[in-house]
Amino acid sequence: MLPPDVNCWADNFRMEFRDGTFSNNPGVETRVTGFGTSHGLDYVDNWKKISYYRDLVSAILALPGAKEDLTVRSAPYDFRYSPPSKVSQKYFDDLKSLIEDTYQKLNNTRVVLVSHSLGGLTTSTFLHTMSQEWKDKYIHAWASVAGVFGGAVKEIKVMVSHGITDLPDIIASRLLQREVARTIMGNYFMLPKYPIWGKEEVLLQTPEANYTVGNYAKLFGDMGVKDGMAKLDTVKNAAYFGDPGVSTYCFNGKDVPTSKSFVYK
Repeated sequence: MLPPDVNCWADNFRMEFRDGTFSNNPGVETRVTGFGTSHGLDYVDNWKKISYYRDLVSAILALPGAKEDLTVRSAPYDFRYSPPSKVSQKYFDDLKSLIEDTYQKLNNTRVVLVSHSLGGLTTSTFLHTMSQEWKDKYIHAWASVAGVFGGAVKEIKVMVSHGITDLPDIIASRLLQREVARTIMGNYFMLPKYPIWGKEEVLLQTPEANYTVGNYAKLFGDMGVKDGMAKLDTVKNAAYFGDPGVSTYCFNGKDVPTSKSFVYK
């Protein structure tokens, strides 16, 4: 996007943080489309240029007995919000209803959940809110693809500088992207977490200081994000990444260059 379009996007996408609560900017209303359908996650853009689950969904629907909007159903959500927000709780309620509805429409056949990236942490947290009796009845298994259960070190880079690569700045607008990223609840939810990340494990190195999960307060202070710790405090106890109580299969990439830490000189 180019100015002024990117400025309009930023104004609509950024979040407000007031009295310990994240919300949309005043006047902005978000709608998540395609919930419960087969194709709600096929693309990440309205122009259908950037595919997401399209190939996977098409492959499953090509199997014998597969039925549109019945055997494959998507559950998209506004990733800017995370537990314990009211928006996330509403999503969990809707997800529970969708799972139960699918189970009933398929003659009491238990459901397989598939998640990707942040969806892994979201699904893990959702499952920990449900009783074991409910999970035993409705969930056959859960397949997590590239789940960020302990957070993602890339979020450090997103907060400190930007998350955009391989694009000229006139399009990427990196400083604007960084400004917006620092307002998003989901980014704080995805920051690396102890004990998955050790308190002495350096995530960010600069000539002046090293930063770990043990000194986020200093990181936010040095970044000039005065309410950073208050934002982090709203989500620090919201994530669950222990035993989800269902059969779980984790899939991760191999031989894919992945950031372990960042060095700024």
